[in-house]
Parts: sequence; structure tokens; C-alpha cells
Amino acid sequence: MRIRLPIAAATVLAAITCSGRGAAQAAAESAPAAPARAVERRPDADQTTVRVDSATYVRYFQRALLPGPGGALVESTSTAPLYEYAAVRIDGIDTPWKKDSVDVELAGWANVNLGDAEGGLRADGDVTVASVRHRLGPAYVTVGRQLRVGGAARFSRFDGASAGVRAPFGVGADAYGGWSVLPRWSQQPGYHLLGSASDTLLRNPEALPPTSRNGYWLAGGRAYYAYRTKAELGVSFHEQREAGNLGRRDVAADLRIAPWEVVSLSGQAMMDADSWSLADARGVLEVAPLRCISITGEYLHTDPSLFLSRQSLFSVFATNAFDEAGGTVTWRPVLAPQLQLAGGGFVEMFRDGEAGYRANGRLRYSMRRDRVVGQVAYTRVHEMQNGYHGGRISLGVRPIEQAALNFEGYLYLYDETIRGASSSLVGAANAEWSPSRLFSLLVGGSLARTPYASLDAQGLVRAIVHFETRAGGAR
Repeated sequence: MRIRLPIAAATVLAAITCSGRGAAQAAAESAPAAPARAVERRPDADQTTVRVDSATYVRYFQRALLPGPGGALVESTSTAPLYEYAAVRIDGIDTPWKKDSVDVELAGWANVNLGDAEGGLRADGDVTVASVRHRLGPAYVTVGRQLRVGGAARFSRFDGASAGVRAPFGVGADAYGGWSVLPRWSQQPGYHLLGSASDTLLRNPEALPPTSRNGYWLAGGRAYYAYRTKAELGVSFHEQREAGNLGRRDVAADLRIAPWEVVSLSGQAMMDADSWSLADARGVLEVAPLRCISITGEYLHTDPSLFLSRQSLFSVFATNAFDEAGGTVTWRPVLAPQLQLAGGGFVEMFRDGEAGYRANGRLRYSMRRDRVVGQVAYTRVHEMQNGYHGGRISLGVRPIEQAALNFEGYLYLYDETIRGASSSLVGAANAEWSPSRLFSLLVGGSLARTPYASLDAQGLVRAIVHFETRAGGAR
């Protein structure tokens, strides 16, 4: 049996049915943040800067699933996890041979489940980044736990070293390598399908084989040429091993051209170098022929099965590759700049000859210098298997500079019923208070009814602390 969802539908279901990131958090992340103030720099001052960031999330989930197979009843369950994300970054540390040349970064997270009485108190955490970088003119060397994002690397986390250099005339190269950071959650208890009729929580971690990093390593690099800010071309390579066997081997190319202020072109392509198959290719052309009009054209080709590890069981199951092409037009009238109209359409072509499309339109209106912003949007998605009409309405209000209120509502009407349901309804709201640039507090929540849950309630409390100082005092 083949199951395939369009990108938009998959995004909707992820936002509605996954307890890891729900509508409450999505609404919180979409809220406009107060502009950050840059640290003032004087040419004769010490350039050492210390930044400390802390974000604390307290979430609440309650889900009552619809009856299971044969009408089996599923009890309503709830949980309240607490997450803490913290980071410290020190830039511009002096060395005896060069001033302001060393940067240190440390970041991690911790999780405590406060409200799952059935599973008991559980705690988890990990270090995401712990690195030291030394800058030597146009070159740098970094050692420790670090991230590699973009190009053939996609998103890779490793313990090792990276180095790079950029010549004055725009040619540069980077290389990296080390041991892969293994996901702790794949070997630790902590996964629980909220509201499930079966217990999916592994309570005895000793039942799993011990984790060993032998044979788990990765390496790669990127070479590029940049011409001022108008163009950049790069090629990259990435290989990753799992238990000594090939996990993935990719090559990629990326391009960015902005010859004029009103025209820009960007694109990237990645191939699986093991099978020499095109895994992903995309391009974006942005044109602003008039001051009040912008046009964006996009093309995407992707083969989801080529993003899986060669050692993954699911890599043997082919997932249809597809192509998508379309564009968006945005118009802001010169005589009414507070009004913005946008519309677009995309056509999807699948390898088996099936076709689909999605279209969308959006109306945005702002007043009082964006202190009040209202939006109404409509989306239509159609495929051979199913489709839906989607509507979204939102209102954002900033009564004072330190406070913001946001309200959002979503309605989805399916062409064909899913588990006997023909619609989904989601409502979300949040309020944020930022008394200073050092602290902000957000409280939000959402309620949803979907084909998979008769009730999905989520709550979110987020507190962010940011501190930044330079040698000589805080800013």
C-alpha cells in the first residue's frame, strides 16, 4: 500500500497531530518579535563579547483520540513537559599572538516531564554545541562539537574539527570531519504516543544494545567563489558512515546571483553519489519590476527516499519522486501601503504520471505602523487521492511597545473523509510581554478537532532571557 501526502497537507497534519510542536508553539513562533538592539562598538575598545541566552518552555498536551479499531475506546491522556535551552557564546578572546581571535560556544538542552503520572518523572538532556574557533586572518580552525548546515551536509552534528580559508579575491574552501553525534533519544526511554491505546514507552533501556561510536563518522567539504555580494557559486561533498557501512554519500552545488537590486536567482542541486541519482533540485527567481509588485517563481524536484540512510530499513521502500513548479505574486498598492495582496499557484507532477495542484491567496492589512495586523488566507490543495480547502484568519495587536497579542484560526475541509471526518478546526492565541530587551514572557494555547482526535488541547509558557556584555560593562 502506498501512502503519499502533499507537502502542504503533511505540514498541516504535523502541526495538528504531533505533540512535539503544536499550534500553540507555531502561533508563538509566528508572533512578531521586538527588534534586537545591536551592541555598540568603538574602534579602540576591546572586542570581547559575552552572550548568554536561555529559553524555558513549559508545555501542556491533552489528547482524546477517536475510537480505535473495532470501536475500542481510548482514554484521554495528558502530559506537561518542561524544556530548557541554554547557550553561552564568547567572541573575540585575546591570545598572546593575536587579539580578538578566539570564539567559544556552548549550548545544550534539558527536558523534565512534569505531568505524566503514568510514566513517572523522566529527565533527559544533551549538549548540542561545545566548540572553540580560532580565527587567523582569512582562515579559521574549529574543534569540538559543532554543526554543519547546508549543501551536501544538509544538517550534520559531529565531534571533530573543521577548517576553512577565503582568499581576498573571493575563492574559498572549507573542510570538516569527525565522529557523528548519535541521537540519544533513539537509545533512551522517552517516546510515548500521547493517547495511544498501546504503551509505546520503553521502560527498560537495558533491553537495548549498548551504543558504540565505532564506525560512526563523517567528513566533507565545500569550495566556492563569491563575487562581492552579487554572486556566489559553491560545490560540496559529504560522506557519512554508520557502524562502518555507508550511510550516505552526497555531492551538491549551489548558486546565488543578484546582478541588480530588482532581480535575484538562487538554486541548489544534490545527488546521491552512491547511485548517482538526483535527490533534490530547486530554484527560485525573484523579480520586482515595479516598486509595488514582486514576483517569485519556484521549481522543486525531490526524491524523498534518497534522503534516508542506506542502513535504514525504510530506504528499500520507494517513495515517489515528484516535481513542483509555480509562483507567487505580491502587490502592495502605492496609494495604500498598509494593504498587501498575494496569490500563487503550483503544479505537482509525480513519477507515476499523477498530477496535482495547490493554489493560495492572502490579504494582509496593517494599521498604526504595524501595531495592528490582520490577515485572511485561503488554500486549495488537490491530488488524485485526496485534497482540501483551507482557510486561515489571524489578528496581531501590539497595544504598547512591550506587549503583543496574537489570535489565529484554521479550518480545513477535505474532499474525501478521513476516518469518517470531513474537516479539522484549530484555534490558537498567545500573549507576549517584553519589559526589556533582557527578558520576554509568552503564554499561549490552542484547541483542535481533527480526524484523529476528538480533542487536542495544548498550552505553552515560554520565558526568554538574553544577556550581552562587552569588556567594560553590559549593554
